[in-house]
Amino acid sequence: MDYHRAISIDEAVLLLQRPEVRTLPLGGGTHLSSIDEPDFEVVDLQDLNLDTVSIGDDSLTLGATLSLHKLSQLAEIPDGLREAIIHHQNYNLRQVSTIAGELIAADGRSPLCTMFLAVDALLKCYPPQLVVSLEKVLPERYSWLSGKVISEVVIPKSVRLTYDAVSRTPADNPIVCVAICQWPSGRSRIVVGGFGKAPIVVYDQPTLPEIDQIDFAIPDANDDWASSEYREAITKVLIRRVLQSLRA
Repeated sequence: MDYHRAISIDEAVLLLQRPEVRTLPLGGGTHLSSIDEPDFEVVDLQDLNLDTVSIGDDSLTLGATLSLHKLSQLAEIPDGLREAIIHHQNYNLRQVSTIAGELIAADGRSPLCTMFLAVDALLKCYPPQLVVSLEKVLPERYSWLSGKVISEVVIPKSVRLTYDAVSRTPADNPIVCVAICQWPSGRSRIVVGGFGKAPIVVYDQPTLPEIDQIDFAIPDANDDWASSEYREAITKVLIRRVLQSLRA
């Protein structure tokens, strides 16, 4: 595995777009060791100043290589997001894991990805200069992001955000997790995670729902951890709980 340390986004993109060798961006590097192929190279992004935070009136613009630990220490993030970050990884891994790296490597059991989907996070990518929702990117993330660098992740600031989960142990990844986000306009979005390739959006409407307005038929929720029937039952319990917490 060859290592490159880019000094500009343009240099990183040129390396990532080479057709003759698969090249991957390196932020925290916590997931690269799990790649099961011998011939790939990495581009280190740590010199590109992509770990900044910009606080706007209604949004937070987070540098793609900002560590999860630094993110969890921001006073401006909703408490529900802080809770999900702590559930997502232990303290040592949070020191090196980056926001973009964790979102792109995430499977359905990721509390972090569940929360960022709930707040309808936006990804700023280069090239070209574009902004796209995390929800749109996730299903085809590796092909969609091939040859691109994520520079920033944008999330809303003035939202109410609640998270709950069921897992085998407090430190384990969730069997089912639920995140609900409500904007000042009343728009509400509910995301369910704990299985599959990515968390799923089960509700996104202009108002907070009643429990009977939500479809609990969850596809592809059967695996070695739990059955689909169990997950559907627990999801209903968790959604009822987070709705009560939000209304309270």
